[in-house]
Amino acid sequence: MSNTIATEMRACADIGMHALDRSIEISCVHRTKYCAIRCYNQKLFKVYPAMHTKDARNETAWHAIDAQSVADLRASLARRKRNNPQRFRLMTRGEAFSNLEDVERVLTIAAGLPDQLIWIPTRAWREPLLRAVIESRVMPLENVAVLASLDPDNTEAEWRDLASAGWSTMYFGKPGEGWEGPPDTFACPKTTHTARHPKGIKGHCGVCKAGCFAPRTIGRRVDVGLTEH
Repeated sequence: MSNTIATEMRACADIGMHALDRSIEISCVHRTKYCAIRCYNQKLFKVYPAMHTKDARNETAWHAIDAQSVADLRASLARRKRNNPQRFRLMTRGEAFSNLEDVERVLTIAAGLPDQLIWIPTRAWREPLLRAVIESRVMPLENVAVLASLDPDNTEAEWRDLASAGWSTMYFGKPGEGWEGPPDTFACPKTTHTARHPKGIKGHCGVCKAGCFAPRTIGRRVDVGLTEH
């Protein structure tokens, strides 16, 4: 099979679902300075230099998205038994919405995967035109959960503006590094260390209802707080 999103999709046991990725160099055009410095992928690239080759394939497949490639992706998911085939992430590495053309690609994926709940954390809300298009064309889709990604370089005013427009959010930041996030966040079970789960709950994203998937699973806006990135 040629290089397509079906062949480049990967199973992510850490979050309990399948996902696509993109090149962070090409797609992460809306990131903050904090995001660029704290990006966990930078460390991974040093340990696994072959990730650069994989990202090149990811980009090729992403730009070739059409109805047939999404149909192949759906068929591939149907054959898989592990890592919840009912939930799918865009992206674990990189940005789904780098430009307006990417919105069309996401819409094609959403239309072709009606049985999957698609999770999209994004910083594209920082670009006004992209934000408007995402709000009008993507967020209303019943099988998509879009979250605005936030960090200490953002502000309370930005969060309040997003919340008033119905955006759910995902915040990561260390205390004392800037804005410390929304006042009342849902503690991400995957990344929150507790006495019962000292390393968090691996794979919990695949079944979580009150966190990032809350807009679709329990019908409410949510602010999620991450303790790890």
